[in-house]
Amino acid sequence: FRTFFDALDGIVARERLGIKNFVSLQSTSGFLVDATADTFGFSAFLFGCYIYLRRNIPKKRYNNHQYLPLQVQEGSPTAFKPSTTTFTITQYIPPKLMWTTKQVFFVVLCFAFQLGISAFFWNRYVESYHQLLESTPNSAAQAKLQNEVLRSSIMWVLMWFWRISNAHSLMQMLLLAVFVNRLWEFLTWIQYIGFLEILTLSFFTEIHLNDVESYIHRMG
Repeated sequence: FRTFFDALDGIVARERLGIKNFVSLQSTSGFLVDATADTFGFSAFLFGCYIYLRRNIPKKRYNNHQYLPLQVQEGSPTAFKPSTTTFTITQYIPPKLMWTTKQVFFVVLCFAFQLGISAFFWNRYVESYHQLLESTPNSAAQAKLQNEVLRSSIMWVLMWFWRISNAHSLMQMLLLAVFVNRLWEFLTWIQYIGFLEILTLSFFTEIHLNDVESYIHRMG
């Protein structure tokens, strides 16, 4: 419901202002309120995940009956009868902790940083591409160039990658992991891969944005 109403308030705000395009209204107070609400909402959810994981720290167990053997020697060795050796189970080995509370906090913090980085670049590129491709063209030639760029394959590839890499999509993945009881597995899997994917996508998007901007200004 939070995600639904988060999307609904933006739709209502743009409709009241008569804006048909999807664009972040960064100069309005509504954008600040929305960003603040998202920050507190995501922070509260991640804090809840940390509390849950701290109380249920993943453990590593080799098997259900791990014991420490004790070597016992029976009888006196002779030339014709060597000593016999047996192993007697004497001590139970408890499960070994793989993670500490500090490590759990660091894993959750990494995901929080990924959300912040993704949100920052998402807002930047939505605004930049809007100004570049959806602004009123100065000539028919510039309008043709805008349509050409917007219909290009690389543009759609970047848009679809951002569609699954923005902060809200990452939060949906986290909710799905909670639903299937794989929260810890998801957080440890995305801990470093997430940074690599977001920063790589931002790098290529920045290159594409600069090239497209130069192309339109040069040819238009």
